[in-house]
Amino acid sequence: MVAKLSAIEGGKIDALKAKHGKIFQTGVDKRPFLFRKPSADEFERWQIRASDPKERTASFRELCMVCIVDPPESELDSILDQNPGYAMSVGAKILEKAGLVEADEVKEL
Repeated sequence: MVAKLSAIEGGKIDALKAKHGKIFQTGVDKRPFLFRKPSADEFERWQIRASDPKERTASFRELCMVCIVDPPESELDSILDQNPGYAMSVGAKILEKAGLVEADEVKEL
């Protein structure tokens, strides 16, 4: 369930938008996370690390640390230490906004 946007101060959202551009919200266990899309270079670094089975989990954590703009980095680090699966859950939503989604049906022409 995504936490309600109203639970986050409007001024804080405006400041984050001014700094990072377009931001998105998702949540895990009613804990809100605000994030921005990864850049092409950040996406490529994630893809390279994620392709190594030994690095897959770490790649999601790195993606979250780079793209999540709230909670702040020190708090996020602690949250992900306590709940390592959050990185994969939130990371999947970050990747969706980066365009990594199911392709439409393929037809032979």
